[in-house]
Amino acid sequence: MIGFTTRCRMHSCIKKLTKLSYKNHNDTIIGEPFQTICTSEKKRTALIALEKEECIRLFWIDGEYFPVGAICLNGMPLYLCERSELWLNRIVSFICGVMTSVLGGYLLGFL
Repeated sequence: MIGFTTRCRMHSCIKKLTKLSYKNHNDTIIGEPFQTICTSEKKRTALIALEKEECIRLFWIDGEYFPVGAICLNGMPLYLCERSELWLNRIVSFICGVMTSVLGGYLLGFL
């Protein structure tokens, strides 16, 4: 199962990839625009997770640590991943809201 922070990074990478694909007018993102996404190990991990979810396909040069490009696979997987992130955020926010109201009631009872 993918962790919450990795999902947040995946969501951030999806936004950047979508923006870059609109600028390029195609689904292939290579070169320096793509390298701006791969700035840290955590973001590379998120990109690899997106590849495992079949949202993107990464290009690797043999023996290289960094991917050199990506292809966005259909618009639908990216949309579905964004929608799942939206629902995950809603669920987490609801749970936090309920916990805050319950704990707030207990704190007011102690005061």
